[in-house]
Order: sequence, then structure tokens, then C-alpha cells
Amino acid sequence: MRANQVQSPWQSTVHVPGNESVDRKSAINSFAGIAALTVLASLLMLAASALPTLSILFYFFLKAPLILISLGNGFRIGLLALGAIAVLMMAFSRGDSNLPYLIEYGAVAMIMAETLRRKMSFNMIVILCVAVSVSIALISMALNPPLGAGSLLEVPARLVAQMRGDAGQLSSQGGVDPRHLKGMGHFIALMEVVISRAFPALLITVAALGALLNYLTANKLSKGFAGLGSFNPGTLSTWAASEHYVWFFIIGGTMAVVPFGVSRTLGVNLVVIMLFVYFLQGIAITGFFFKKWNLSILLRVPVYIFIFFNAYLALLVACVGLFDTWADFRKIRKTAEDNRS
Repeated sequence: MRANQVQSPWQSTVHVPGNESVDRKSAINSFAGIAALTVLASLLMLAASALPTLSILFYFFLKAPLILISLGNGFRIGLLALGAIAVLMMAFSRGDSNLPYLIEYGAVAMIMAETLRRKMSFNMIVILCVAVSVSIALISMALNPPLGAGSLLEVPARLVAQMRGDAGQLSSQGGVDPRHLKGMGHFIALMEVVISRAFPALLITVAALGALLNYLTANKLSKGFAGLGSFNPGTLSTWAASEHYVWFFIIGGTMAVVPFGVSRTLGVNLVVIMLFVYFLQGIAITGFFFKKWNLSILLRVPVYIFIFFNAYLALLVACVGLFDTWADFRKIRKTAEDNRS
């Protein structure tokens, strides 16, 4: 560094997973930057606790600040930031904070940061985060069953009853288009089957979606805000599940139709999990063609939102992901074979 150059307090050298050490301006490697991200995460969590509707949305993005802090500064700094977030949450909520969620929040964020630091594969990162998230959720519900349930086994039935009650209350209020009520009725009927027969699979898919979206959010902030660069070389739009996974779907589908209770339950759970995997593959295919056609972000976002909130369209996207096993819509397998030859 030349004598006439003064290093900014925001300037630092960071080793990025998969890249060499680089000099760049970063907001996650200074005390002020760490404090800002810590306060931001705390405020978002407080907003989510005050507004239950936001909690559903924020669940999928809240871990990103802590992931960046831990990734850029190490496990100890990440743990201190988590402690500060917990203290702020308890202080502003007057001790009425959700301790199991704070544990899950911190554990998943720290594990994702550590797996990124160790350059693990995207699949392994998601699997580890899902395993931790689901384990904490099951332990929490077993110790303190929600919705007034007497035990963990009663929770699915309570969820179904709550959904029916909410739908009935909305219908009795009036002023809602009958077509929307009919569509909502179909969705609730579908969710009742999933919750009653595939509650473990539902927990797994929600945890996987949360891990994926927090990964994408942290990745976006890492490139645009923190300057760390992309987590993984390449792009998620070319991601595809292993071709062998289709056998899990076939086996699960076969078990789901046999007239045996335990086998049918296991089969339905396996089918739901594999449909979610192929849904993600279908989303990757959608993103691939959006990039290929150079579609504006203003058009992409509404399409993604529509897919996520329309059960039938989401099922169609999952089917596209499933048939990609044979059709190879993006021609990525053919390209890989040509490169090997």
C-alpha cells in the first residue's frame, strides 16, 4: 500500500470459499458492520414476532445476516452475534421470546456458515441444515406440544382442525369471491391429506425451503453487499437431482397405494419429499430459461410468486422437474457427457 493511501476501516482481506484472498470493502468485517447486521436481524425477528403474517415470510430470510457474520469472521464472532441477537430479542419482547426458534435459528445459520467455509457441496449443506432444523422442531414439539395438543402425535390433527376453523371463519365473513373459496377449499383438502399422512415430510420440506432461501439470500448479500463473491462456482439454474433419485419416487409411489397403513404412510412421506426435490429442479429449469431468454427481474418475480402460491402450478413445475430426468430440457447432461468425451 502506497504512503498516500489510507486503509478504510471497512477494508479487509478475506479468504472466500473457492477463491483466493481478495482486498475489498466489506460491511461484515468491522465492528460497525457486524453490529448493524446483528441489529437488523434482531429488528426483523421482533417484527416477525409482532406480526405473525411476517413471521412466515421472514422465516425464510432471517438467518442470512448471521450466516454472513459467521462466514466472514469465524465461529466465535458468529456465536457472539447470536448471543447479542438473543439478548436483544429477550429485552424487547420482555422475556417472551421463542427459545426453540432462537436455538434453531442459531444452529442452522452457524452450520450453514461452517459448511460453506469447508466448501461442502450444496446438497450436503441443505441436508445438514434440514437434519438440524427438523430435529430441533421435533424435540421442541415433543417437550411442549403446540396448539394445545396432548402429545406430538396429536399435532397434525390439531393443525388440520385449525385450518378448517380458519377457512370456516373466512367463509362466514362474506365478501369473498366464491371461486376463491372453492380454490381455497381444494387447497385445504390437499393440505389436510399432507398434514395427516405426511407430517414428517412437511417438516422436512419446510426446513429445506428455509435452508435454500436463506442460502440464496446470504449468497445475494454476499456478492452485492459484503463483497465476498459467490458461495459456489457455477449457478443453481443448472442444478439437477441425481438420476437415481427417481427410484425413490417410484418406490414411494408404490408403497403409497398398497393397503397397509404403515407402508402407505411411509410411501406418502417419500412421495411428498421427492415431489419437493423435483419442484426445486423445476424451479431451476424455470430460472435457466429465464436467463436464457434474458427475462427482466420485474417479470421473473411475479412468476415465481405465482408458482409458490398456486398448488396446481407448483405440482406442474414438480412434474417438469421429474420428467427432466429423461428429457434433459437444459441439455446439461449431454454437455457434461461431451466434455468427458
